[in-house]
Amino acid sequence: MPHGFRLAGSVAHTWSRIQEGAGERRIRVFETLALTIWLTRHWTAEELLAFEARHLWLGRDLIGAHAAAPVLLRKEWAQLDATDAALLLAVAENPRDVGCAPDRLRQRRDRLLGHLSDAGVVSAAEAEAARTSLPALSSPAREPSCPRR
Repeated sequence: MPHGFRLAGSVAHTWSRIQEGAGERRIRVFETLALTIWLTRHWTAEELLAFEARHLWLGRDLIGAHAAAPVLLRKEWAQLDATDAALLLAVAENPRDVGCAPDRLRQRRDRLLGHLSDAGVVSAAEAEAARTSLPALSSPAREPSCPRR
């Protein structure tokens, strides 16, 4: 598969949901595949990531990293570093873990930090320093009810 295919597929899927939410016809499976291929050829990695960052659902009414950063990290978007971004991506995988399962959230963040380190986005030392710190998340006012285990 071409580089960025998974990210482009995620963008195509999100685009389809946005279309449907606007009252348009949902994009069919093969149209989504065609859009994914088109995106890998015409959008840069930065454009794909920017689109994804604007449309991530991070729990409750938080849509997009711009909205979530001040609420969850007490930082503005422009102040975020790669470790903050990894934490927001970990939250996006399961937003309920912010209040219900911080250990799972930390494991996902650490896995993402490992990928960032392997890709050379952060140094091994930065990734290790971030891994040894607790996620600095501020929980929104109303906690969801957590399922019992």
